[in-house]
Amino acid sequence: FESTQRDSTKKALGFHTQLPIVLCCAANLNEERKGARFLDAMLNHSILEKIQLVLLGACNLPAASRHENVHNLGFIRDEITLRMVYSAADMLVHLAPIDNLPNTIAESLAAGTPVLAFNTGGIPEMVQAGKSGWLVEEITGRALLVKLEEIISENSFLPLRDSTQSYAKKLFDEELIANQYFKLFKSLSN
Repeated sequence: FESTQRDSTKKALGFHTQLPIVLCCAANLNEERKGARFLDAMLNHSILEKIQLVLLGACNLPAASRHENVHNLGFIRDEITLRMVYSAADMLVHLAPIDNLPNTIAESLAAGTPVLAFNTGGIPEMVQAGKSGWLVEEITGRALLVKLEEIISENSFLPLRDSTQSYAKKLFDEELIANQYFKLFKSLSN
């Protein structure tokens, strides 16, 4: 994934360019383990007046169809469209209360899109405050929404675009990963 011109991508996907785009994605956003209760809290909060919420993945929560600023895209298999959605987003909100090293975060970072997530599992290895996003310590809908409102009101996602992509390149660089595997295999064969 690579970043593209956000405003052009937003327009191509039919999104408004005036409001920040907050992306939430999982194969099934209805699942509790993927943060359905936190998504439901977002869908029923006044934050929707200040953002466009883009849902990527299966979602049949009733509140997802009640607001004009919610775009429910469903499950997208096309890699080009998926890349465009990540690039159009101003930030990803990863809703899972427990997760290891989520692909959605890796894809978001690679597109230069910072991430807001809970400080749990392997996520702190991917999301670094001030470099690639923000971590919420308390795993509650209230804590997540307070942090989201702060980020949106301060537009603090704007300066993180370049650093997010640079950070992702350092984390996921193919040559770096290959060399790490090579060193590991070499150390095991001795």
